[in-house]
Amino acid sequence: MFRNWQFWSLPRRVQAALALVDVAALAVSVLLLLFYPIHARDIAGIAWFAACAAAGVETSRRAERFRERHRDIPHKSLNAMWFLPAALLFPPGLVCLLVAVTYGWLWLRVVHHSPHRWLYNAATVMLGYATASVTFHALARHVAGHADLTANSTVLAACFVAGVIALTVNFALVSMAIALTTPEATARQLFGGPSQYLTESAAICLGVLGAAAYTLAPWLVLAGVPVAALLQRTLLFSQLQRAAHTDSKTGLATAAWWHELASREVERALRRSEEVSVLLADLDHFKRVNDTWGHLAGDAVLAAVANEFAGNLRTYDVAGRFGGEEFVVLLPATGPVRARTVAERLRSSIAGLQIAVPAGDGSGRGTLADRVTVSIGIAALPAQARDLTGLLARADMALYAAKQAGRDLVCYLDGPGEESGAVPPLPG
Repeated sequence: MFRNWQFWSLPRRVQAALALVDVAALAVSVLLLLFYPIHARDIAGIAWFAACAAAGVETSRRAERFRERHRDIPHKSLNAMWFLPAALLFPPGLVCLLVAVTYGWLWLRVVHHSPHRWLYNAATVMLGYATASVTFHALARHVAGHADLTANSTVLAACFVAGVIALTVNFALVSMAIALTTPEATARQLFGGPSQYLTESAAICLGVLGAAAYTLAPWLVLAGVPVAALLQRTLLFSQLQRAAHTDSKTGLATAAWWHELASREVERALRRSEEVSVLLADLDHFKRVNDTWGHLAGDAVLAAVANEFAGNLRTYDVAGRFGGEEFVVLLPATGPVRARTVAERLRSSIAGLQIAVPAGDGSGRGTLADRVTVSIGIAALPAQARDLTGLLARADMALYAAKQAGRDLVCYLDGPGEESGAVPPLPG
């Protein structure tokens, strides 16, 4: 079983980095348990938070299991509402113990895959809250133990600082792992988005409230259990909604979601008399890739091309997978001249891709031998159409013209049925 871990298929440098963080978390936990004195009341308190965390896992177990069956759904955790109070109220070593117990319970009750990822996630959280706890106790020595955290505004501010430190350390270590395992990851994949930061901020606030409640009466912490369960289910709904709008193979918008977003933008542009352009792109000879290298290689090509779309567009441009090997891009406030520049940049960057694909004999991964190219058709509003349907029809005509002209081209049709020119590939 141990030999079958996916961990062993990772590059050596990735294995070393993950193992180093795991060992560091273990070493830090042991040192903190030995360095900071622990009293009986501390043990009783951490046991109480461990029970609350386990209850939180149990009440949200169905939602978590659903998420585990759909691993493409991004996960947002509310564990900070248990870990942060422990970091503030008890010796730092005990928060490491709480993280270990909580993640152990998660493994027994919910998670049953990718042990190395589970261990690494636990290690990053452990290091984050250990750092936060040490920092808080250094900043607020005069409120040791179970003093009222709200009695002093400086101490209360230190509570929030500790929460930010915990999340910063955790995010930095997780981003490092993503960067090592997925070098082509985008900034959003590395650092998350606004909704994730909002969720974690809410968990910090709940954690500070939980710590304050514990100083008043330990049983008040139980009030956080149904709150955690409700929020976890609410988060799962929003994550499912996002997943329904995202193509699983490329991470771009689905055709239906792209069409809805594009329709809104076109209507807005018409009201304000602004320009909008659409790019319709199709991979050249994609069937040849599937037939020669297999469908897993085809999926790798789609993902790599989608990554180029995401990396070469503005944050408010909308890229989607239109079906099969077709992609579509909406460019708000963009006329045909600027759209052609964007399309040529996309065509050129895709033509230069070196794509790692699974080897057909199952021996690992290799580099796709065939050069991947794309043909792109451009249409512009209001110059060529007055609605989204007309834009797509016009872009499809331009795409067909690019294919007919030899592929690996960008094409914009000026007038009805007249080709203004297929732009040849740039030299080199």
